[in-house]
Amino acid sequence: MRAADRLVIVNDLSAPMGGATAVALESAYLMRARGLPVTMLAGDGGNNPELAQAGVEIVGLAGTRFRAASRIQAFGGGLYHRPAHAMIAAGL
Repeated sequence: MRAADRLVIVNDLSAPMGGATAVALESAYLMRARGLPVTMLAGDGGNNPELAQAGVEIVGLAGTRFRAASRIQAFGGGLYHRPAHAMIAAGL
């Protein structure tokens, strides 16, 4: 089995604001501390200076949080988020 070259974390937020985001951020910090390059693809603007200082590359989509969108938008955006797909397909 081949070792990972980079960890990519996809999360709605880049700043701590709840359980799932806390787990995503802690994973980023821990993996960076182990020397693994980490990229966080965040649905918000990607403004987290502490994460950046830890050496995590943050790519912010500057979009509306899914919870802030209407139910129809949240459903469609949750199934297929075009900007996130384009960034991942381009290799970040």
